[in-house]
Amino acid sequence: MLTRIITALIGIPLVLGVAWLGGPYLLAFLALLSLLMSREMEEMWHRLDIRPSPEITRWGGLLFLLATYFDKGSGALALLAMYALTRETLTGRRPLRRGGAALLTVLYTGGLLWWIYALHAEMGRNAVFTLLLIVWSTDTAAYFLGTGWGKTPLCPSISPKKTREGALAGLVAGTFVGSLGATRLLPLSPGAAMVGAAAVSLSAQLGDLVESAIKREAEVKDSGSLLPGHGGFLDRFDSLLFAAPAAYHLLSLWM
Repeated sequence: MLTRIITALIGIPLVLGVAWLGGPYLLAFLALLSLLMSREMEEMWHRLDIRPSPEITRWGGLLFLLATYFDKGSGALALLAMYALTRETLTGRRPLRRGGAALLTVLYTGGLLWWIYALHAEMGRNAVFTLLLIVWSTDTAAYFLGTGWGKTPLCPSISPKKTREGALAGLVAGTFVGSLGATRLLPLSPGAAMVGAAAVSLSAQLGDLVESAIKREAEVKDSGSLLPGHGGFLDRFDSLLFAAPAAYHLLSLWM
C-alpha cells in the first residue's frame, strides 16, 4: 500500500502539470503514454499466441495522435487501417486475428486517448481537471470501500475482486465530488453537473472492466510492472480511456 501511495504522490502532480500546460506538452505526454500502453497490449497478445506487426501496435496509436494534432485524424485512421489489414494479410498466418489485434491496439491506445487532448483543446484545462477529479474519486472509492466492505461480486467471470458495493461507492463518490468540482470549474448547472459526473463515473468503471476482461483472457494480473503498486500504464489509465469520450460529448452538449 505504501508503494501505491508513493507512486500516486509522484504521478498525480505530473498529470496535473501536463493538463495545466496543455498543447504540445499534453500531446507529448499522451504520445508517450500511447507507446507504453501499446507495448503492454503487445505482450498480452503474445500470451494469446497472437503476434500482430510490431510497427503497427507500437507506433500506430502514436501516429494517430500526431495526425489528429494536425486535424487529419480520420484520414490517418483510414490509412492505418488499410495498412494494418494489408500488412497482416500478406505476411504470416491468421491474418484476421493479427489484423484485428493490430487495429484494436491502435484504437485502444491511441484513438481513445485522443479525446483527452480534444477535451483540453476545445473546452479548456478545467474540463480535463474535472474529468480527472471524477475518475480519480471513482477509482479511489471503488478500490478502498470495495476492498474493505464489498461482499457481492460485480462481474466474477471478469474480475473476482470487484464488488457491487465498491462499484456503488465509486459511482456515489464520482458523482458527488465530480458535480461539486464541475459547478465550480465549468459553466454548468447543478443538475447538468450531477448527471454528467454520474455518466462519466459509470464510463470510467466500464473502462476498468473492459481492461480487466482483456487481462483475464491473457491470464495476467497486471498489464505491466512499470508503476510500482499500480501495475502497468493500462491498469492506471484504463478508466480514463472510456471516461474521456463520455466527458467530451456530454460537455459539447452543454458548453
